[in-house]
Amino acid sequence: MFFFARYLSEYGFTPTVVTGGNISGISALDATLETILDGIKIYRIDAPGLDSSKHYIAKILRYPDRFIAPELFGFRCFSLKFQKKLHSLSDSIRPVAIVASSPPEAMLAIGQNVSRRLLVPLIADIRDIPEQWETSKRLDNRLMYRLMRRRHTRFLKRSDAIVTVSGGLEMLIKKRLGPTGNPTIHVIPNGVDAPIIQSVAAKQYAPGRLNIVYTGQVYYQDHIGLHIFFQSLKRAIKKKLLKKQDVRVIFAGTEPSILNPLISKYALADIVEIVSRLPYLDAIALQKGAHLKLHLSHSKTRGILTTKIFEYMACGGVVISVPFSDEIDSIFKRFRKNSILCTSSVDQLSDFIGQTCKNFRAANPEGLKSNDLYFTHLNIPKEITRAYQTQMLAGVLDSAVREYRLPPDD
Repeated sequence: MFFFARYLSEYGFTPTVVTGGNISGISALDATLETILDGIKIYRIDAPGLDSSKHYIAKILRYPDRFIAPELFGFRCFSLKFQKKLHSLSDSIRPVAIVASSPPEAMLAIGQNVSRRLLVPLIADIRDIPEQWETSKRLDNRLMYRLMRRRHTRFLKRSDAIVTVSGGLEMLIKKRLGPTGNPTIHVIPNGVDAPIIQSVAAKQYAPGRLNIVYTGQVYYQDHIGLHIFFQSLKRAIKKKLLKKQDVRVIFAGTEPSILNPLISKYALADIVEIVSRLPYLDAIALQKGAHLKLHLSHSKTRGILTTKIFEYMACGGVVISVPFSDEIDSIFKRFRKNSILCTSSVDQLSDFIGQTCKNFRAANPEGLKSNDLYFTHLNIPKEITRAYQTQMLAGVLDSAVREYRLPPDD
């Protein structure tokens, strides 16, 4: 959401970014991005820890400490020291509206507290709704997730407006909230900051290999896609569509403990490379220089359209998305026709990777050099740029400020 801060001033708002250090799930801004956002006030609040009494309750309920706080106890989960720091900062800023992004739910808890304290509207920016809240089979987890859903629904109902990233999530939120007395929901898709993407030079890989890149974490929903991808590589090698020395797969910012068992299972240790989390601009350079970009779709969770999809689209090149998702497929075909293979078929993907490698070798007999043949220099579609989308967010903020009503007493 902080990407919108670059353009909000064009619509009469002075944006301020508040971020934290080690609050559950809240990561600090990339230092490179802080340079890009030069001129915008960015405040950091180091979280001194959650209230220890809530941790004790968490252990009784057998729930992980790192998630217990906001979902079950709201703002009260934070220590008094943190609360005082936040209130002091908000008093000095005196915002006219607050946009709180979730997940993590801590942001909604913090945003709601400050909103009600200062009597300003709260816009809940919903990026995702955890699938396990709806699908967990374990009895103790089901009881816990029921409490979490109730708290999350309460946060949403108390918001003055809701912004989300897709029609799929909009439908899920409407189902959660029920038929009456709810804030208006606005769909503003994920997107990219076009000038930033265009300013980054593509990484120059060592020639001789087809480079496939995946950036970001891998979650439990993504394991199906990983199995399909690794099986496809293994099959392409077995069918002699390519040799091991012809391909390099790079996972950037992915937890090794998740990948290593699969790499061992498919005996691909000599072609898969895991690198630590990269600064944002370095990750973009990695994507722009890759021949193929791997996307793992949440095929059973409609509406979870991550920023990565649009970054891949803006960086050019060909994307392979597994398993098949009609939602992802239709988005790419709308903006980047013929630049994606979206499939659940191991045979189709192995043949595609093998043919892609063959095509590049034919075009570069001295070794694979770049992805110039594949849409490297295309213009970024206006609809997926933050500059274009900020106009939509400014309209939501303007309406929320003009139509704000004092919240009812709890």
